Amino acid sequence: MKKLYSILSVRFIALALIPTLAILGICSLFLMLRTSDNMEDSLDSATLYCGQLVNQLLGEVTDINALVQSDTDVQEMLRVTYETPTEIYRQRQRINGNLTMLHYNYSKFVDAFYLILDDGRCFKSNNFAFLDEDFSKTNWYKRLRLSDEVHWLAPYEESLVSHNLKSGYVGVAYPLFNVRTGLSDGILLIEIRTTTLEEILKSGLTMEHVHARIEDTEANSVVSVGPEDTRQSISSWVELGNGWTLTFSCNIWRLMGSELASLIWVVGALLLVIALLAIWLGRKTARSVSKPIEALLSEMEDTQDFRARSPIEVGTNVCEIESLINHYNRMVERIQELFQELEKRQKDVRNSEFAALQAQINPHFLYNTLDNISWQIRSGNYEQALRSLMSFSRYFRLSLSKGKSLVSVHNEIRHAELYLEIQKSRYCDSFNFSVRNLLQLSDMENN
Repeated sequence: MKKLYSILSVRFIALALIPTLAILGICSLFLMLRTSDNMEDSLDSATLYCGQLVNQLLGEVTDINALVQSDTDVQEMLRVTYETPTEIYRQRQRINGNLTMLHYNYSKFVDAFYLILDDGRCFKSNNFAFLDEDFSKTNWYKRLRLSDEVHWLAPYEESLVSHNLKSGYVGVAYPLFNVRTGLSDGILLIEIRTTTLEEILKSGLTMEHVHARIEDTEANSVVSVGPEDTRQSISSWVELGNGWTLTFSCNIWRLMGSELASLIWVVGALLLVIALLAIWLGRKTARSVSKPIEALLSEMEDTQDFRARSPIEVGTNVCEIESLINHYNRMVERIQELFQELEKRQKDVRNSEFAALQAQINPHFLYNTLDNISWQIRSGNYEQALRSLMSFSRYFRLSLSKGKSLVSVHNEIRHAELYLEIQKSRYCDSFNFSVRNLLQLSDMENN
């Protein structure tokens, strides 16, 4: 069975540590929820901001297409085909110049754009040379010419038409319509650097461990930045103007890592201090409760005889324990009083029994002795009657013993001698008696 001190110590320590652990859990949960809410707001803001920038880029692409399609020189170029090298050169220079001016005045995000016709002619908005091939015969061009729709091209490593030594592109192809015929005679190819899209996404990454990506209509990744982790992640997405999807996501645990680590260090140190303080206070409090009780128990075990016990004095500041000790002392005092009263009553009972016995014996003895003295007087034996009467008077004088409950051995012996003398006189000297070896004891009692 465990001691009270051990039980109280464990319970006091647990009482101090359990709320601390509960507070730690609540703070961690609150931090996670708070961080999650803040992160969702931040992701929504980043998604909205970057979505506006990407849509601005898409709007720029749309504007370039509209400007190119409505350019009079471009429309004239679609209608007129020159045969002589000089005329071909002049037309190329004029169209390239127009495209370059459009690029310079209206382009912020687009890297370059090109006009590629079915007859093999091609024009550009930059100063880099074309690749040495007939683009109208390439597979990618043929796929784009299968329908008069806008085609967004999946990311590719190098420019499809220009020898510019750059890498990473996303392209969009518009059918190039002849306004007069209403038919398309080629395509307008607009190329955008993937680094441009990455820079737009990075502008929204205001925190670590955030992943941003753009996916096409078939959920294929176009461009992405930041570490990707789908475990326990929260995300925010928006649909772009061309049907693509812009998504910002974050792993909540990675985001909380540093803050949670700081919280754990702070709360851990606080928990250690509280634990040490709880152990010290718990042991001290347990000792203040258990020590008086142990002292009371020790006093109760040391002395089994209540009549010899003295009041217990144990210092304590716990009113309940002090009340317990006071009640115990009053109980001991009451028991001692009951013992004294019991002893007194037992003594009174013995005295009453002895007095009752004396009351039964003395009347017979008195009657018989007086009757004997009376017959001695009638018979004329006056001297014997006088001796008997003197012995009888001395006998009763010793019986009274001056009201004392205790008499000396000497008086008891003398009392017995007088009784025997009276009885001997009554029974006419039918027996003899003697008292021997008692003189010395009698003298000791008298001294």
